Amino acid sequence: FINSSSININNGASLVIYSDFNRTTLSNGKTFTFGSTGGGSIIYDKGNHLWQNSVGKFVTTGGTQNTISSANGGFINPQGANTVNFDVADGTDAVDLLVSVAIGSGSYTKSGAGTMSITSSSTLGGGGVSQPNLTINAGTFDVGGTARLTTSGQAFGVVTSDILNNGVYRHSSSGAQTLSGVISGSGSLIKSNSASTVTLSGTTANTFSGLTTVNGGTLLLNKTAGVNAIAGNVTIGDASGVDILQLSASDQIANTSILTFNGASANAGTFRMNAQNETVGGIASTSGAGIIENGTSGTSTLTLDVNTTDRVFSGIIQ
Repeated sequence: FINSSSININNGASLVIYSDFNRTTLSNGKTFTFGSTGGGSIIYDKGNHLWQNSVGKFVTTGGTQNTISSANGGFINPQGANTVNFDVADGTDAVDLLVSVAIGSGSYTKSGAGTMSITSSSTLGGGGVSQPNLTINAGTFDVGGTARLTTSGQAFGVVTSDILNNGVYRHSSSGAQTLSGVISGSGSLIKSNSASTVTLSGTTANTFSGLTTVNGGTLLLNKTAGVNAIAGNVTIGDASGVDILQLSASDQIANTSILTFNGASANAGTFRMNAQNETVGGIASTSGAGIIENGTSGTSTLTLDVNTTDRVFSGIIQ
C-alpha cells in the first residue's frame, strides 16, 4: 500500500496497480501526475479498483501521449457516487491522455486545455441538472474507438445523465450513442466517424451555446417536438465522406441558429428533414456546397427567420 497522496510517473515510466483481492483501495484520494515529457502509463491489472471519494485525479503536464489502461479485466469502480477527475494539459499529440480502462458507475470531470479520449465502454451514474455525471470544464472530452457511454440502469449506449459542457464534447467512436439528458454550458459538440450515429433525445431542451459540427456519420435530432436539441449554430460537412444532420421530430433547432454547409456531390454536408418542419436563422454555403432534402415520403417545411445579415446558399434543395 502507498501512503503518499501524490504519485508521479516520470520519463515515460509505467505504473502497474495490481488487485489480487478484487477490491484494492490504492487509488483512493490519490493524485497521479504524468511528467512533462509524457509517454507514461498506468495499468490497472486484474479486479475491482475502488475509487471511494471524489478527491483523486489524473494529471498530465504535457509532452507525448500518456495512457491509462487495464490488464486481465481490471477496472476502476467509483461506486456510483464518486467522481474521477482528469486534468489534461495540451501536449504534443492529438490525444494527450488515452483512457482504455473501463470505469464503473460514477461521474467524470475533465479539466485542462488538452484532449482526453476514452475508448472503453464505461458507465455514468444517475446524474441530474444539479449534479451532471459528465462535466467538461475545458479542452476536449472524446468518446473514441468503439466506446459508448451508458447511464447505470439504461440500455447499452444510452446516457440519460446530464452533461455540463464548457469545452468540447466529441464523439469519434464507431459505436452508436444516445444522449437524452440535458447538455448545457458554453461548449461545442462534434460528431465525427462516418460509421456511427449520435442521437440527441429527451423531453428537456439542450442549452449548450457553442457550435455543433457534423463531420462524420449522422447526428439525429429526436427531442420532443418543439424542444431544442441544438441551441447554437451548426456546421454540416467537411467535404469528405457522409455527414448528415437529420430530424426525427419537428422544431429541434433554435430559430436563431445558422446552418453552414461544406462539401458537394457525394461529399456534401446534408440536412435531412425526414418529413419534419424546422425554423432556423439562416443557411449558408459557397461553391455549390450542401444538400437540404426531405429524404423520405411526406412533406417538410423549412422556414428561414432571417435577421439583418445577408447569407448565400449555393447548394441543392431537393
